[in-house]
Amino acid sequence: MIEKRRTSRAPNKVSLHRALSKLGYCSRSQAVKVIENGKVLVNGVPCNNPLRWVNLVEDVISVDAAQLVQEKSRYILFHKPEGVVTTSSDELGRKTIYDCLPPQYHNLKPVGRLDKDTSGLLILTNDSRFANKLTAPEFKVPKTYEVTTLEPLTQKQIRQLRNGVEITIERKNHFARPV
Repeated sequence: MIEKRRTSRAPNKVSLHRALSKLGYCSRSQAVKVIENGKVLVNGVPCNNPLRWVNLVEDVISVDAAQLVQEKSRYILFHKPEGVVTTSSDELGRKTIYDCLPPQYHNLKPVGRLDKDTSGLLILTNDSRFANKLTAPEFKVPKTYEVTTLEPLTQKQIRQLRNGVEITIERKNHFARPV
């Protein structure tokens, strides 16, 4: 297991296991095994430390003698249907968003997620900085949701919603309001 460390703030610098993931080779957890098995070279030198800092622009990273190249940033808009989960694989065997997408989009990651019973717009990308700017609370990107209720709302419930609703997520309070 890799111990957690602070992420570098330097442009294009990431840990080696994250670099393999960003370059589309494999997941970070799979990358740890590949690196520790001695299959990775950084600038022609073997490296078995998954936490080694690398520069995605300047360093040459190879796995089994094949050089990894950073692909262009890609973005797609996907209308997720109800009954589909926002994940790459599901232990319960449910249909995933990737079952709905052609294989050339399977390396893209969803920006946020929608519940199984929810349909709507989902952005998928390989650009983690863009995804972070849309989802990280410090960027305060507003999100709009349209809800259909099973039964009509009472006047009291409508007033409560118009005044806004406080939601607690991971012991932090957030205020949702209508637009």
